[in-house]
Amino acid sequence: MGKAEINFKNFTVTREGVEYPLSPKEYDILKLLISHPDEVIDRNRVIDVVWGDEYYPSPRTIDNFILKLWSKIEDDPKNPRYIMTVHGAGYKFRPKPGD
Repeated sequence: MGKAEINFKNFTVTREGVEYPLSPKEYDILKLLISHPDEVIDRNRVIDVVWGDEYYPSPRTIDNFILKLWSKIEDDPKNPRYIMTVHGAGYKFRPKPGD
């Protein structure tokens, strides 16, 4: 993933020598996206997998978690290359940006 390294054991992302902790929900969202590369994952699926029956957040909540992940993973969070927005559908993880 370019300059970012994800440590799923320790719930951290290291980018450019700086370690960023992942919250449990950020971890779960990131793991879901990475485990389905290049597949569009809609917000409802994220909610079902990450929150289950415990709580039903709004779709905007998912967007806020994605913003947090962009700030930890992407070199330029305003122009993400790995976690992409698919407008009207959800999000997808691109393991090889530019493909």
